[in-house]
Amino acid sequence: MANPDHLAILRRGIQVWNLWRGDNPHISPDLSGANLFHANLKGAFLVGVNFEGSALVSANLAKSILWGANLEKANLRKSDLEEADLFEANLKGASLLKVNLKRADLSKANLEEASLAGANLEGARLWHTNLRKADLYGANLDKATLSETDLEDAELFVGQT
Repeated sequence: MANPDHLAILRRGIQVWNLWRGDNPHISPDLSGANLFHANLKGAFLVGVNFEGSALVSANLAKSILWGANLEKANLRKSDLEEADLFEANLKGASLLKVNLKRADLSKANLEEASLAGANLEGARLWHTNLRKADLYGANLDKATLSETDLEDAELFVGQT
């Protein structure tokens, strides 16, 4: 369950959140299970935040920094994560249906069993990323970097018959 104090700070706006994070780098914010539908988190400093099971449907997370964030089983359907930095983030089992991850950095991220059907991964960096058993049906991988990416048992149909 989300820490109500952390959630209240986030709801005061990104500027307030980023200042608080800068003043409290030792705190690991807990926003697990939070309802953040349509939240505007563009440019937020979300390093190490626990979003496990959170609802971030249609949220704006463009250019946010989510290094090591826990987004396991989070619902990010139709969210904007363009140019977001998800280095070493845990997105195991997350719903990323029709998500915009254009030019996002997903290096060393765990996307095992994630649903990325219809996602835009154009120009995304997927270096050493775990995509085991991920659903990439209809995903746009144009110009994406897939070096050392684990695609074992992933659904990779991206074209039309």
